[in-house]
Amino acid sequence: MWDKTISFFNALIIHVLLLIVVIFNVEWPLKPHLIPPKPEHIIQAMAMDEKQVLNAVSHFKTQQHNETKTKNNQYVELERQINNVERTVEKEARRLDKLREQKQREQQRLAELEQQRRNEIANLDKFKRQQQEQARLKQEAKERKEREEALRDELEKAERERKQRLERKQALSEKEEARRLAEQKKLEKKKQAEERALAKAEAKRKAAEQKAAAAEKKRKLAEQKAAEKAEKQRKAAEQKAAREAEEEKRKVAEQKAAEKQRKAAEQQAAREAEAKRQAAEKAAREQAAKNNKQRLKQLESTIKSKINRRWKNLPENYRGLSCTVAIFLSPSGSVTQIRVVGGSGNAVFDNAVKRTVQQAAPFPIPRDLFEEVNPVTFTLTQSS
Repeated sequence: MWDKTISFFNALIIHVLLLIVVIFNVEWPLKPHLIPPKPEHIIQAMAMDEKQVLNAVSHFKTQQHNETKTKNNQYVELERQINNVERTVEKEARRLDKLREQKQREQQRLAELEQQRRNEIANLDKFKRQQQEQARLKQEAKERKEREEALRDELEKAERERKQRLERKQALSEKEEARRLAEQKKLEKKKQAEERALAKAEAKRKAAEQKAAAAEKKRKLAEQKAAEKAEKQRKAAEQKAAREAEEEKRKVAEQKAAEKQRKAAEQQAAREAEAKRQAAEKAAREQAAKNNKQRLKQLESTIKSKINRRWKNLPENYRGLSCTVAIFLSPSGSVTQIRVVGGSGNAVFDNAVKRTVQQAAPFPIPRDLFEEVNPVTFTLTQSS
């Protein structure tokens, strides 16, 4: 079960990484570019209201703003998905911690069952030894009883024989009586010898029993000491295991606290780094905007200067006329279209202005400023 859980966790991490890679490899929609119309060989004058030009420029900038907003929304959605994945990983980590704790409790329970089984085996061995000892004592008692019964039978037999001899004594002669008495004395001596042998054997048996009892007492004392020693060792082992478990629990708690502090520090550092990055990007954008503004001014000044150098004054009857045109350029700087947004009221003068602009082309336009500078509004006035 534990191996399956680890495999599931590893698979989840791999899928999360693949998801992040796929999300970052998505091709975002490119910023649309205005496709300039093909330049016509013949430039036709076309009158347009200045308000229409401003509306067209405003529509173009609004479209750019909407595209930027769409990109920002996509980045926000990406960050939300990443946060969801991080929460899922954290939840799985907490579940794995619970499984580890359950495994530790199960191992402790198995250790307790194993100790209980060992104690039961020890008690069973002790019970078997007690039964064997009881059987041995029972067998010795049986043998002692059999010896006593045999001795009693011999005594009874001897008594019967004595009575028989007494009965024969009356019928026998003195010689026979003397012989009988001699035999009786002999038998009595034999009986006394047997009784002494029996007493000696009984004393030897009692000594053996006392010795066996002392040995049994010594064995029981040794077993008791061994049991007490084993119990002390078991309690010491349990206390040591408890201390080790408590120490392990403390270390785990410290590790979790350290991990929590580390994550908090990393998150704080990430927030600070993100704030610095955003501030740096903002400063860079402001500086770039400032630089682009200056470059735009210089570019417009360059275009106007180039047109002014090409302008040739018309006769004096055109003095004071002024014409404002919107010049549409291609990325290469060539003129694609010229619109009169503020005519002079004199078609000859307006056409002369448009012709001068066409002759001054191409204009030097950096590619990064093409979108912002296009179209260029230029006003030309007949001075003298």
